[in-house]
Amino acid sequence: MGIRRFLAGTLAVTAWLVAISACETSGTPATSGTPTSSGGPNPSSTTTRAPRAVPFFGLDVPRADSLELQRVASVIGCQPSVVSSFVKLDSAFSVHNLRALNSHGATPFVTLEPWSQTLRSGQVDEPAYRLASVTGGSHDAALVRIARAIAAYGKPVYLRFAHEMNGDWYPWATRVNAGSSSTYVAAWQHAHDVMARAGAHNAKWVWSPAALATGPDGPAGGLSAMYPGDHYVDFVGFTGYGLTESAATTFDPWLADVAAFTSRPVILSEIGADGPNKVAWISSLGPYLEQHPQIAGFVWFNTTPSSTGASGYYRIDNSSAQVTAFRAVLARLLIPCSSPPKVTPS
Repeated sequence: MGIRRFLAGTLAVTAWLVAISACETSGTPATSGTPTSSGGPNPSSTTTRAPRAVPFFGLDVPRADSLELQRVASVIGCQPSVVSSFVKLDSAFSVHNLRALNSHGATPFVTLEPWSQTLRSGQVDEPAYRLASVTGGSHDAALVRIARAIAAYGKPVYLRFAHEMNGDWYPWATRVNAGSSSTYVAAWQHAHDVMARAGAHNAKWVWSPAALATGPDGPAGGLSAMYPGDHYVDFVGFTGYGLTESAATTFDPWLADVAAFTSRPVILSEIGADGPNKVAWISSLGPYLEQHPQIAGFVWFNTTPSSTGASGYYRIDNSSAQVTAFRAVLARLLIPCSSPPKVTPS
C-alpha cells in the first residue's frame, strides 16, 4: 500500500450501467470484452445490458493470513467473495497461493507490484525497477512465471498491476525514478502482452490510481495520459481512504475524471476509513454504491500502521459501532453473506 493522501471533492458523476452476471455477485469478474490474439479484452459492442447485480464485498488483511481473514469475517458475519493479496516480482508465488485465496470460494484479487520484496514504500530511486526496465524486458521471466500460475489456476483473477502510479511513493510512479505517463503506459502494455502470451487469459486487469486531493495529477486532469487504453484494461480501480465526511467526497472527483476517457466498470480496489467521522463514512458507503451502479464492488483494507505501515487505523472490527455500520452496508446492498467457518488455531 502507498502513502494515503486522500481528502475530499464534491463533484457528482453519472455513468454507464454495466452488465454483471450472477457469478460476479459471488465475486467472479465479469468479462468486459472478447479476448484478442494478444489476450486483451476488446470493448463490448453490446448496447442492451442486463440489470446490474449487487456489488461484491472484498477484504484485505495483513499478509492475506487465512486465520485473520476468517476472524474478521466471523466478527462482521460475512464471508468476503473477493480476497486480496500482494505479489512482487520476486515473490514465491504459485497456483497454490491462488487456491488458498479461493479456499472458501472467493475470487483472488492480486496486486502485482513490479519491484522486489526487499523494498518498501518510499524507496523510489531504484533504477532496476524503473518503468523502462519493465518495457525493456528485464522482468519478463518473473512476469511469465506469475502468468503461468494464474493460467494454471484456471478461474478468474482480478489483477491490479502497478497501482497508485500517480503518487510518488513507488518506483513505478510517473513522477519519480525517471518515470512519466508515457513510460507507464508502455510498461503496462508490455506486461499485459507478456502475461497474455504466457496464457493468463483469465486475468482481469485493474488499472488503479490513487485518489489524490491535489497536484498535477488530481481531478483537474492528468489521469487520462496514464491510461493504457480499453484494449488493456477490464476495470478501473481506485485507492481511496475516508478521512472526512463521506464516500462521495472521497470518490466523486475521480469517478468524474475517468468517466471523461473510459466507460470501463469501476472497482473501489483499496478503501478504508479513519478519524472521528469513521462510522459516518462507513454508513455513507451503502447509499453511495446504490447511487453508482457502475461500481462493481469494493475491497476493504482491514489494516493499521503497525500491521502494514498504513497511514491510518482502517480496521473495521475494533468497535461495535463500526461493525454495526458495516453490517448495515452489506445488508442494504443485498450482499450475500454465507456463514464464515469457525476459526481454529492450526
